[in-house]
Amino acid sequence: MQLGPILINRRIAIALLVASAFFMETLDATIIATALPAIAKDFDIAAAHLSVGVSAYLVALTIFMPLSGWAADRFGARRVFSFAVLMFITSSVLCALSTDLLSFTASRILQGFGGAMMVPVGRLVVLRDTPKSEIVKAVAILTWPALFGPVLGPFLGGWIATHWSWQWIFLINIPIGLLILVITHFLIQPQSTPVRQKEPFDVSGFFMTGSGFGLFMAGVECLSA
Repeated sequence: MQLGPILINRRIAIALLVASAFFMETLDATIIATALPAIAKDFDIAAAHLSVGVSAYLVALTIFMPLSGWAADRFGARRVFSFAVLMFITSSVLCALSTDLLSFTASRILQGFGGAMMVPVGRLVVLRDTPKSEIVKAVAILTWPALFGPVLGPFLGGWIATHWSWQWIFLINIPIGLLILVITHFLIQPQSTPVRQKEPFDVSGFFMTGSGFGLFMAGVECLSA
């Protein structure tokens, strides 16, 4: 009977862990908005041109999200979640090291790919181990911290760009991501059942929907230029 509270506390801890990853993802969607002039000055381009870096991150999040569920079933949720966090950290470093618009946009796409795999798989880990009576509480824990990301992002981005340098907007993801990785190793257990061999991934459908949405966002970007 002593395992009940321990199990509940572990579920809450996992939910908070995934919520932290969700917060990191939503924060990066808006944190560069107020830092665009500083980045544009370093790249020697107009600040308006950097909007493609903002859009590239959001487009990558949307395009690659359908891949997350298939990957979790194929390779295991903990493994995919850890890989996604590591990818997010690596791409954040690449964003900080970028010296022009092309390398910055490519790094943001890679960052969006990591985020697209990270949060949905993390949610899957939480909801799979949560009884129906605790679903609402788990969803609240996952959602509420992430809501502060878009609110805090512009203020934090402007403050960092003014008092430090714009590179720190992305470098702050390193300690957060590494902490998430370490806690994941100890908190999230590997799957005890064999990983399911699902049907082959719908490659053609993935590319059609992804290219359709990508072209739509490219059109919106051209109209706003």
